[in-house]
Amino acid sequence: MTFITGEQLGLLTTPKEPRRQLNDLMNYLDSQNNGCLRVCALYGLRRTGKTTLLLQAIKKLLMQGVSANEIGYFTGMKGDNFDDLYLELEAHQELSYIFIDEIGFFANFLKSGSYLYDTQVRLYGHKVVIAGTNLLALYVAGKRTLYDRCDVIRVPYLSFYEHCRFVLQTDSPSFDQFKEYMKSGGLFQAPADIPDYVQTSITDSIVELFHEQSENEVFVWLKPENETVDWKGYVNTALFLSSNYVSNKSFQMPVSLIQDFEVLDAQISKQVARDFKEYFSLNRTDRGYRMKRTETVALLDFLVDCGVITVLPNLYEDTEPYKCYVQAPFLRFHFTEKLRKMTDAQIMDEHKPLFGDLLEAAVVSEYQQSHKDANIRFARTHCPPGGELVAEIDLIDLGEKRAFEVKLTDGASYKGFSLLSERRELKGFTFTLLEGEGCMRHIYQWGKSLYRNG
Repeated sequence: MTFITGEQLGLLTTPKEPRRQLNDLMNYLDSQNNGCLRVCALYGLRRTGKTTLLLQAIKKLLMQGVSANEIGYFTGMKGDNFDDLYLELEAHQELSYIFIDEIGFFANFLKSGSYLYDTQVRLYGHKVVIAGTNLLALYVAGKRTLYDRCDVIRVPYLSFYEHCRFVLQTDSPSFDQFKEYMKSGGLFQAPADIPDYVQTSITDSIVELFHEQSENEVFVWLKPENETVDWKGYVNTALFLSSNYVSNKSFQMPVSLIQDFEVLDAQISKQVARDFKEYFSLNRTDRGYRMKRTETVALLDFLVDCGVITVLPNLYEDTEPYKCYVQAPFLRFHFTEKLRKMTDAQIMDEHKPLFGDLLEAAVVSEYQQSHKDANIRFARTHCPPGGELVAEIDLIDLGEKRAFEVKLTDGASYKGFSLLSERRELKGFTFTLLEGEGCMRHIYQWGKSLYRNG
């Protein structure tokens, strides 16, 4: 564990440009402790900027005139124990602002983490901010250890606008730059080895948590049925299915699954594909009762909650009830096996259908990120009701009465708007066809508007 306070805080360096989540973090730090204050948790994948947000918040507090001796910055390391953090915090009760990075590295955090709220926040009146790469530890802490005592600030993947602002440093992106973002974007620094990134960001934290925590320390439904679960196989298969088949309008297990993705274990792949189909064919509120709680259910619930996967419900009930998308662009691209053979972001004819599906996923994910309170759906239904023809609209915002269809090319042949615009549920909607570079322009403007509006 490292601990920095006082004059040493002035030696910390941080980028000048903040992500928008800094405003939410500062709102927490500047708020009055009126008895309703809670612990603040930064929650997101590795390399999305959580540590940078902590350092920028510290710098801003110093600029506001807060004494450096009132601020403490702790960083956990593998092998640390929460008891040691407890002793340090009790020895430095003069700290009014406590920042704890890599909180998941502190053993016994899930058992003893309530101390941060019960003592530091509620008793001493301190502001406590925690962050870490162990997503599952923070997830379980938010569900149980700090239940109802934790404000979560999600730090998602970089949107295309943020990629242009922070990585490319341009306000006039080209379509080639957008296609490159679709291949490797989403983080401040693209991972050289994506399977390793998945392993260290998601899989290892699952394995470590189950290895370190006793059975009653983890939700029963999240505890695996088998002590030797191949979580790597489960994670890879879930991401692969989310990237390839649900967004391709199919909940059926593809015949070519194993051939397409040879690194997956055959038995794991078949089991997860079967559970995957059943999971997304159930009404979401009934899943806990109608389907046995398997590793697949636990994993998908976790991946959805931490923002790796997004689930879009169908406005209608006569076809599949959900679509599922991997949100981070570099993960979507990597787990779409055939597209990984693309070079220099060139879209060949054989790649166009798959790249079109990724474009659809990008529009849905970025709209959801930039319109966080929006009630969004997709529409897929028989026209007329009970007939054989099926019409679809990729994205519907029920509150704003806007609907979007995404096409890489050949948008002129699309008939979904004309078939569905007279339906009672879509009366008065504005319908927009997003095609090719039009997708890029809308995605960029959505992200820019989010920053402009605070």
